[in-house]
Amino acid sequence: MSYKNYLQAALALSFIWIFKRLGLYLGAKLAGVAVLSFGRFTREHKLADVNMAAAMPELTPQERKIALRDMWHNIGHVLAEMAHMKHIAAQAEQRLHVHGSEHLHALKESGKPFVLVSAHTGNWEINMVLLEQMGFEAGAIYRASNNPVMDKWIVNQRAGYMPHQIPKGAEGSKQMIRLLKNGVSLGALIDQRLNTGDPITFFGRPTRAPSAAVKLAHRFDLMVLPVRVCRRANMPDTAYFDVHVEAPFKVRQSDDRQGDTDRAMAHIYARFEDWISSRPAEWFWVHDRWRQ
Repeated sequence: MSYKNYLQAALALSFIWIFKRLGLYLGAKLAGVAVLSFGRFTREHKLADVNMAAAMPELTPQERKIALRDMWHNIGHVLAEMAHMKHIAAQAEQRLHVHGSEHLHALKESGKPFVLVSAHTGNWEINMVLLEQMGFEAGAIYRASNNPVMDKWIVNQRAGYMPHQIPKGAEGSKQMIRLLKNGVSLGALIDQRLNTGDPITFFGRPTRAPSAAVKLAHRFDLMVLPVRVCRRANMPDTAYFDVHVEAPFKVRQSDDRQGDTDRAMAHIYARFEDWISSRPAEWFWVHDRWRQ
């Protein structure tokens, strides 16, 4: 591990310490302003503007400007909230307004694991907080941070509401299979590009999607559960959410396994398009989603 890793981690953790000391309300406000102040001058801001203009051409330049400003605020809020996730998880009953909870109750009664799929909207960590609150044992797929020090901190922050943290890669795939066989549900954010993923059309443009979780649902004949996280406005702090649990579905079973997966992914991505179009400021536009 290089000295740069330690310096980067020291800087990041110093800011996180400040966000935590300030409390959720002030910490998130400061983080939002700080991330906007820095982010709008970066290459990622230009990329986000290009992505949004191509995906949502109906937005005017002024509407995109406002949405991108709010996007950076949202990213800052997510960062600040990471410092308070144990507190947020402990207060999940008050902070999460769950729509469609009957779907979760039905899945619990079935006694079978399932695969939750979601996107980087609102605060995406809340997906696993929801499952913990509802009494499910679940694991989540994640991409390890490039900085080992920060990765260790993030894993520790998630431990209280994410008992099984599954790194991407070959070993992670084996772990997912073991967990499903043992009755543990999985959560996956599948809206970002994966170079080795399956081809898909997203907002009318070709890209590639990570479909491993859906393929596992197909393999084990499990329900796929789309869940969307949105921020609630006019609350005491930023960490109050509307969680929309949509009707679960099974991946079609036929002799064409790839075709079955493609149809399921197309359905999920159509839902993502609806979610993002209704609240563009809450999606993570800075990802190079449509890179060729």
